[in-house]
Amino acid sequence: MPKRESRPQRLNILLQKESPEDRLEYLLSQPDQTKNIEQHALGLLKLNAVVKKLLSPPLQPWCRVANYRQNILVLDIANGSWMMRLRYEQLNLLSALRKQILPSLCSIHIRINPILMLEFHNTKQKLEGMKKKETDESNSRCLSLKTAELLVNLASRSPKKLSDALKRLAGLVKNPTSPPPI
Repeated sequence: MPKRESRPQRLNILLQKESPEDRLEYLLSQPDQTKNIEQHALGLLKLNAVVKKLLSPPLQPWCRVANYRQNILVLDIANGSWMMRLRYEQLNLLSALRKQILPSLCSIHIRINPILMLEFHNTKQKLEGMKKKETDESNSRCLSLKTAELLVNLASRSPKKLSDALKRLAGLVKNPTSPPPI
C-alpha cells in the first residue's frame, strides 16, 4: 500500500480518486484506520484538558490543542494579543508537559485561529441569555388572591382611570384554580 500524502487535500478530490485505496470511503472503512483516528482524537481531548489546567486562567478559554504530531504540539489561540501572553508561558508549559505526560515533546507551535474568538463570544452570549432568563423568572412576582381582592375593593371606590388600572393589576393573579377577580 503506498504511503498517503501528508499535505491536506480537498474532500471532493478524495472522493473522486480512481483507485479504491485512495478513496475516503476506503480509508474510513478500514477498522484499524478508524480506530487510529478515534484514538488520536481521544488523546487530543485528554491533552487539551491537561493543557488547559496548566495555563493561567485568563488564557484558558482562548487556547486549545489543535494537534500533536511528530513530537510537536500545535496550539490554536484566538488572536495575536493572546498569542503573546501564551508565548510568555510557553517554556513553562513545555517543561510541565514533558514532566507530566509527554516526555518526548520537542516544541510547541502556536497558530492563530479566530474561530475560537467567535466560539467564546457565542458561548458567552448563550450563558448570559440563560442567566437573564433565570433572573427574569425569579424576579417575576405573583399577586395573591387576597391582594387581588383588596385591589378590586379599592378600585370600586376610586376614580374611573385609577379603577381600570387597579382592575388590570388585579387580573395578574396567577392562580390556576380560580379566575382573576375583575
